[in-house]
Amino acid sequence: MGKNRGPKLASSRDLEAVQSMLGLQPNPTSSQGSPTPVKDPIFVCIDCEAFEHNHSKITEIGVAVLDTRETAHLHPTSDPLQAWFQKIQYAHYRPVEYARLQNKTFIQGCPEQFNFGPTTWVHLADMRRILQNIFADPTQLDRAADFTLPPTPTSTTTPPGRNIIFVAHGAGNDTAYLRHLSFDLSSPSSSSSSSSSSDASIAQTLDTQTLAGSTKKTPLSLHRLCLCLNLQPVNLHNAGNDAGYTLQALLALAVNEVQNPGGFAREIREGEFAIGRKLPGVRSAAGEDGVGGAHKRKRKRNPEWEGLGDAVERG
Repeated sequence: MGKNRGPKLASSRDLEAVQSMLGLQPNPTSSQGSPTPVKDPIFVCIDCEAFEHNHSKITEIGVAVLDTRETAHLHPTSDPLQAWFQKIQYAHYRPVEYARLQNKTFIQGCPEQFNFGPTTWVHLADMRRILQNIFADPTQLDRAADFTLPPTPTSTTTPPGRNIIFVAHGAGNDTAYLRHLSFDLSSPSSSSSSSSSSDASIAQTLDTQTLAGSTKKTPLSLHRLCLCLNLQPVNLHNAGNDAGYTLQALLALAVNEVQNPGGFAREIREGEFAIGRKLPGVRSAAGEDGVGGAHKRKRKRNPEWEGLGDAVERG
């Protein structure tokens, strides 16, 4: 039996570009097809959970945001990964219209088990506006669904001088799911007609699957990626958790490569959780947050429809 080579990892230049965005090394010279280093970026990671029997029904939307200004003082060799993770903001939205829908056949969903804070119940009709608010100013993630505040500029408006980097694990799937929410996320490489109708302005897209070397022949799940990076994900298949762990994985890839060059490449080919080896079951734990502490779970509610989500779930 031949040695398992695992996926063909993305070029070191790709990872260097991400490291440059995080301030871990000087700007490398970008090559065709590689991420381009940008100045003063904000990373916005999104994950969507679609109902397994009808993918047009988006049952959860998870968001994780990292403002690189918040990590400028951190050092990859002296500060632990947890110090980086603590700078991430998280959000988890559930449309009340789909509160009774939960994936159970092909994967085990856990919409009630958001590790990183309270879940926010929303109306489907409001989700596009919430997403527009997020991309208009990701640093105000905690206010994106609060419509009692003055409206945030939408469309292509971003904080002055900031560049938004869209992050996802399998970005094509999530951008397609966002379109089911009437939200169009177009990158600068899109056609001019598409960009003009975009709901957000992003400088670049980073796909952690691509960055980690995933291909159609050797697909790399978020679970395997996290384990190979020595992360211990809990309650995967919750959109908020998946977005959080995807952004944590991106950080771990960049920071660990400074500490241990080539370590991930060896792990994904030869380690305990290398491609082709059986993975343990996805960990699930109520009340455990994603950075090692305990979190008392709550739900944010709009007084206009207080209790509606629970009523639908009990129905």
